[in-house]
Amino acid sequence: MAHVESLKFTPNVIIQWKCSHEVHRDKIKTMFKEISGDSIAYIDAKEEAKTGYIRFKDEASAEEFARMSRQSTSFMARVLPVDQQEAYWVKANEDRLKKLGSKKKEKGSERIARKVFERNKATFQQKATRIVFNEDDDDNVNVNKKTTIIESANLNN
Repeated sequence: MAHVESLKFTPNVIIQWKCSHEVHRDKIKTMFKEISGDSIAYIDAKEEAKTGYIRFKDEASAEEFARMSRQSTSFMARVLPVDQQEAYWVKANEDRLKKLGSKKKEKGSERIARKVFERNKATFQQKATRIVFNEDDDDNVNVNKKTTIIESANLNN
């Protein structure tokens, strides 16, 4: 398991934003980066979202962003209260650990073997079966084959 450093709590850098309509995450990132430049550390939003969080690098940038958002009618942003910020930091660290800490680098051959197993799981988990042919069965099969060959030869003539 990889070692992942937890994020250190920095007060007053988390902004909660709300929008009047759903916005795609890439558009949100582009829009916020244009407004705030390099002062954004992380944008936390779902694929199509009306709300989300922005973590700024410093408190002054977060305050400036919240102040600028007051001028908009379709967009609102506010600095989270301290108790909600603490809860957000705990959740952010848990999510970060879950995402980055549990990955073990898989070798190419192991990855291929895992994929083959996953695709054919039912086949691998079936109990092995044996088919036993009796000598009597072989005679009947040969007679049937000979009859089929003779019949097909007669049809071609």
